Amino acid sequence: MSKIIPWFYSDLLSRIAPGALSLALLGLAIPTAGKEFSEWLSGTCGSANVVLAPLVYVGIAYVIGLLYETYLNPVTDRTVFRWAFRTALKMVPLKTPCTRSTQDPTLKDLTHRSVAVFHVVTTERKSAEFDHVTRFHAEGKMFFFMLLPLIAFTLLIASGAVAPDWLTPQYVGVFFVALPLCGLSSFLRFRRRSIQIIRFFEHYESVETESYTDKLLQVQTEIRRYAAGSDARRR
Repeated sequence: MSKIIPWFYSDLLSRIAPGALSLALLGLAIPTAGKEFSEWLSGTCGSANVVLAPLVYVGIAYVIGLLYETYLNPVTDRTVFRWAFRTALKMVPLKTPCTRSTQDPTLKDLTHRSVAVFHVVTTERKSAEFDHVTRFHAEGKMFFFMLLPLIAFTLLIASGAVAPDWLTPQYVGVFFVALPLCGLSSFLRFRRRSIQIIRFFEHYESVETESYTDKLLQVQTEIRRYAAGSDARRR
């Protein structure tokens, strides 16, 4: 599915799934609100409620997920993705790295240019790497965006603002386990995305007829320079 229609797969994971989780947790936190909304929807749509209700819920979930993406995307780029990219550089075997230079790229510039050039090249080539990286990106964002409703609901539980009858210690444990699990899963998916991008540049072989060869080789060199600088700093 992700290979055939990667953008639909991306929307499904990174937007609809976090939005659906938010609606579910909202319904658990305020059961009367969910019941009243369902009754209003049933009264408005009548017999068509069976068909329209799922579409309405999916639409609302999509809008919530879109809001998450709008406001949290810069956060993921500045934090978890850069951290994952730097970690991935240590995991991918690179060819003889370039020596350090006064013009070594910053991690911010390196990740930005790597993703931008990667998308241009793989889109023009219609390469399978684009589908893989899109999937890893969507999965990473999905887990990261799920953190917000989980944190909000966990804080409500901890403060005593939410105490439904079904909330046993076992369920409380589930929410507290879900938080670090989503955070770790997000990092691992972003790291997998980073590995795929770095490997693409590292194994690239120049073709004279390609118009983007210079940019691609430039990013390849920057990746090696940054890796060399990181090794030197660790020593």
